[in-house]
Amino acid sequence: MANSVTLNRLVFRHAIGDRSEASDSNKPLRLLILPRECLSLQIKLGQEVVRVVSGCAWISYEGKDIVLTAGDQQQFERGRFNAVITATGKQQLIIECSAATA
Repeated sequence: MANSVTLNRLVFRHAIGDRSEASDSNKPLRLLILPRECLSLQIKLGQEVVRVVSGCAWISYEGKDIVLTAGDQQQFERGRFNAVITATGKQQLIIECSAATA
């Protein structure tokens, strides 16, 4: 299984299930979001972590809104839902998406 991150018409996939695959499966997916742009992150397996590398992120999911700045992270619990991530301010946003470690 894989999570999908949809940005405009592009789809990026990264595995968060079986960690016995290639060593690259442990690497986070790094995304750049320009100011005032957003993306939809589809959480399918749960235990997904979004970490802000630089910039400021406004994340909306399941009726909740949170703001994260560089160094902050949000762990999403199990479930199937969409999280909308928006770059706020005038700086580009760089985030990393990865599976939570046990």
